[in-house]
Amino acid sequence: MTDRINPHSPSCPPWLVYGLGRSGRGAARFLAAQGEQAHWLDARPQPEDLTLMEQLGFQRGGVARPYRTVIAAPGVPIDHPDLLALQANGAEIIGEVALAARMRPEVTLVGVTGTAGKGGTTTLTAQLLRAAGVDALEGGNIDPPLLDIVDRCEVAVVELSSFQLERTAGTRFPVAVITNLGVDHLDRHLTVPEYHAAKLHIMDGQQPGDVLVLPPLEALAGVIWRHSGNTRAHGISCPARLRWRAAPPC
Repeated sequence: MTDRINPHSPSCPPWLVYGLGRSGRGAARFLAAQGEQAHWLDARPQPEDLTLMEQLGFQRGGVARPYRTVIAAPGVPIDHPDLLALQANGAEIIGEVALAARMRPEVTLVGVTGTAGKGGTTTLTAQLLRAAGVDALEGGNIDPPLLDIVDRCEVAVVELSSFQLERTAGTRFPVAVITNLGVDHLDRHLTVPEYHAAKLHIMDGQQPGDVLVLPPLEALAGVIWRHSGNTRAHGISCPARLRWRAAPPC
């Protein structure tokens, strides 16, 4: 039996960008700007992807290589065989949001998710913050990718899909917004409860005093809340396990 591959081997860069869509290109640009070396993998790279990788000096990688961290595109299922193989070799699998939070902890992340309305809510929130004098930009699931804006703002308002939230790894959103929870992406999540569970990851990293903005409770019918603590929840109504605190008057 051969020994397990060392994920910190100097013969392999620590990073692999898996999937060169919009978020993958953003991750590659961000890593290159930090002076980091990375490999990339994509089953169907587009000509613009190949051009960018050549410009950055990033080479095509391999599933059997020992990487420390794999930044997987949101569209790649969490149980994809390649990701499972990379994980078995010692790699940690994260997404662009977790990378941004780790590399730029000084940037405040305002997370927005929901089955519908999250894009408009994200844009409006960022516009209101800028009107109030806050150095804020929007990105994430909407253009531009989060990693393209974190070096240009103090507050990043992030639209978050259920795919992205599967890989946030306890990322803290001091302000988290859930617009609503309906039914979507069952081809990926298989059941409605699993889809809702992915959405609710937006709360996983919240700390006492953080803010959670909810829709009316009847819009969340059937959702099992796993969150507890001293989060301030603002909405028309609120699950009993969340400590309710009325929003201050305008």
